[in-house]
Amino acid sequence: MRKTLPALVLFTLFSITGFCPQARAQFAVIDVSAIRQLVQEVQQMQQALQTAQNQLNQAQREYQSITGLRGMQNLLTRLRGFGLVSEPASAGG
Repeated sequence: MRKTLPALVLFTLFSITGFCPQARAQFAVIDVSAIRQLVQEVQQMQQALQTAQNQLNQAQREYQSITGLRGMQNLLTRLRGFGLVSEPASAGG
């Protein structure tokens, strides 16, 4: 008992003061299920982004069809060229 007591005291002293070598991890831990879930989330985000882009394009086409030029200002001129519409009567005479 007398021989083990000094060894125990030294071990405790070294443990408390940090003279023992520290354990270091040698291998990285890879969580495959978390990676799989992240890949699925990225794919869902890509699909959502594509859907939003398609909706934006459709809205732009609809807006352009409502507000854009459709050539209606040239319609009367074309009809006159084909002889389908007569020249308007002049108001002065």
